[in-house]
Amino acid sequence: MKHQRTAQATYRAARELDAGARADWVYHWKSPELLAANPLGMIPTLQEAEGRRRVVRESLVCVEFVDEIAREAGSRAHPLLPPEDAFERARLRVAAERINKSVTSNYYAALVREDPDERSAAFQGILRGLEEFTAESEGDFFSGSEGLSLADCVLLPYAHRLYALEHYRGKLVLNCQFTFFDVSR
Repeated sequence: MKHQRTAQATYRAARELDAGARADWVYHWKSPELLAANPLGMIPTLQEAEGRRRVVRESLVCVEFVDEIAREAGSRAHPLLPPEDAFERARLRVAAERINKSVTSNYYAALVREDPDERSAAFQGILRGLEEFTAESEGDFFSGSEGLSLADCVLLPYAHRLYALEHYRGKLVLNCQFTFFDVSR
């Protein structure tokens, strides 16, 4: 019920802000500021607050960008891409791209497709992506036990939201067991 109340409140707020002449566009409404920065209206889109107002787009690029900015600002967090190993950086980028295709794309297909066979096929794609991730992982995190990598950052938002598939689409889970790790270390 909480999700429904939040959606209703968002809808009312968008109507109050005059999100457009057609009520059925509210869900897909894109702010003029977003469209000016990214004509496709895709998120994430990061833009400089001042100066040239340069823009960074695309999820994987945004994750790397934020990591680089944090390190430039003096962050002592484990880097998402190890600066000392070009081969490991390449492996992590390939893994992140595969997760993006196998888990992220299939997550949305399983969530929004109307045809049950398409949803089931998408869910099977998620499972294959998770199996590949697990098989290639080298510890508590994808690249070992030291901390999150780029591949982990691509997977975690969707792994964290797997419950939404069952909530909105019913029983898609076919006798699966997931192990979650304590990432608070």
